[in-house]
Amino acid sequence: MSNQEKRQQSVRASTGTAYSYEGDWMALFGSAGITSGTFNDRMLAWINAQLSSAYTNINDAMRAFAVSQGVTNWNELGTFTAGNSPSLSLDFTTGSLDSLITFSRPSLATMYDSTGKLTYAPNNLLTYSNTFNNAAWTNASNAFTLTTGVSDPFGGTNATTLTATASSSTFYQSYSTTVGVTFINSIYIRRRTGTGTIYFRYPNNTNRDVTSEVSSTWTRISSSIATAGTLSYFVIVLATSGDAVDIAFGQAEAVTYQTTPSTYVATTASAYYGPRFDYDPSTLAARGLLTEEARSNLFLQSGAGTNAAWATSNVTPTISGTSIQGTSTLSLLSKTSLDTAVAYHQQGPFTVASGATVTHWRILKAGNNASPAMSIYDTAHHQAVFNLSGSGSVSNVESGVTASCTSLGNSFYLCSMTYTITGTSVYGTLWISGRNGVNGVSGDSVYFDVGQLEVGSFATSYIPTGSSSVARSADSVSMTGTNFSSWFNASAGTFVIEGTTRHSISSAYIINAWDGTSNNRHSIYQGSTSFRYHVNFGGSPEAQFSDGNISGSFKGAVAYATDDFAISANGGAVTTDVSGALPSGTNELWIGSYDSSTAFFNGWIKSISYYRSRLSNTRLQALTA
Repeated sequence: MSNQEKRQQSVRASTGTAYSYEGDWMALFGSAGITSGTFNDRMLAWINAQLSSAYTNINDAMRAFAVSQGVTNWNELGTFTAGNSPSLSLDFTTGSLDSLITFSRPSLATMYDSTGKLTYAPNNLLTYSNTFNNAAWTNASNAFTLTTGVSDPFGGTNATTLTATASSSTFYQSYSTTVGVTFINSIYIRRRTGTGTIYFRYPNNTNRDVTSEVSSTWTRISSSIATAGTLSYFVIVLATSGDAVDIAFGQAEAVTYQTTPSTYVATTASAYYGPRFDYDPSTLAARGLLTEEARSNLFLQSGAGTNAAWATSNVTPTISGTSIQGTSTLSLLSKTSLDTAVAYHQQGPFTVASGATVTHWRILKAGNNASPAMSIYDTAHHQAVFNLSGSGSVSNVESGVTASCTSLGNSFYLCSMTYTITGTSVYGTLWISGRNGVNGVSGDSVYFDVGQLEVGSFATSYIPTGSSSVARSADSVSMTGTNFSSWFNASAGTFVIEGTTRHSISSAYIINAWDGTSNNRHSIYQGSTSFRYHVNFGGSPEAQFSDGNISGSFKGAVAYATDDFAISANGGAVTTDVSGALPSGTNELWIGSYDSSTAFFNGWIKSISYYRSRLSNTRLQALTA
């Protein structure tokens, strides 16, 4: 078989056609959205799209393409990969972000990890975590002499020697915490000189003697405890003057069930709060990148059901069992009296804006009662019953209330309800027995794990609280500058997205490629249950349409060229628009939101691919099937 025949075979493998040599190539060009010009014009455009180049001479372009395939010229090119490959391919199930992405969220946030447990996203609350001569660290009474540039555990020279010049020399940094949250402090350490006692204090600033753990070789030591206050400490103490240790890579991290430190993450002027690569707690399947708007949990002691912050009536709360966080903090709420009186567990009143929409949710497990009720109270109780069996269901849902009950696996259920209140005062109540059509019976009980009361029309991820309400900041995910322009083509392109919606939200932006204003943009978003695409040029809408139902898991694609727009979702029929100009000056991409503070997706994005050409309608359907 000649090289030309091998090239044609490669093209046919991509297009599924059986035309002449030129006809098969023309089909390939068409699948890439290149539909005008001579054969050579289209070949030139196709190669430029493949190589992200700007050749004007067809021979130069063909030679460059051959080189990209591992040969020196076009005549030597035989079998090759003919499919139009993406210039950007983001897979958010790998547990890491592409280096082109900028991420920030200036607060802790929770997620389900690969074990199915509810825990914190990666974090390091220390600042200048390996710059020990920075003012962020306190060298008490200047009792230590610091030497930098020392060999570290990984072959570099990023360690620091601390030499004590007095007894009980103390070196530390403090950081803000939430009461009741467990923190792990960790650091790499080795003894350089001396034999005296070494303390690496617990986060609550009580001594932990680590002398026996520290030798002349590098080891990572840690100390962990649940905090009792709002300030925690990272402290190293050398008891004997003249002793010296080398230290490197300090970390202070919030955890739930973990007992050992996670992979070190460096910080400078700010603490590190990492992205959330979330998992389904029931199936353990990777769900991708979770992006959410800012919220606050009004409940106090939100994961401590036996705490006095919770008001009860006819209820005895006890700790009994393992929570979805993997900790021994599950609360059993048992009815005290043996009659048909109601029994409840609640908090409030909390002050919110007048007429606010409020969501009350809890993670519950059936005790003797598998159908407890929950309510939001303003001037009356607005309620629903949650059936904690099978996949979960709701009943007796009162007018104005929306409610859902979802299995999280291991007999845990996420029970959520939303209501728009009258006035400014609100309570959140769990009825262990006797409410909303469910009569109380002797021995009723329900397991309570964690709860949240938040202003908003849907539930968001858990925000652990202590003695005060806690806020979670929004997730900010973007690509700007050359991190955007290196893969984007203003004249033609295709986005393919896979993800999962969490709620029926209007204008929940999955991605937004724009010029920093609403005047010029490609916006792909969830419109309640539909997959939508909006294009603006110069402040005027050029294309605006939707395709398919994307409740839950979805795959969607949009394609564009001048006077040629298309959209397809879940392999459905392609919807097109054949009139419209393209945005100009597009220079950044927001992922999971419209911008840094608006119209968040509040769902999971599994992957994003981008092609520097307008793929064919057939290809759009195939990519989203």
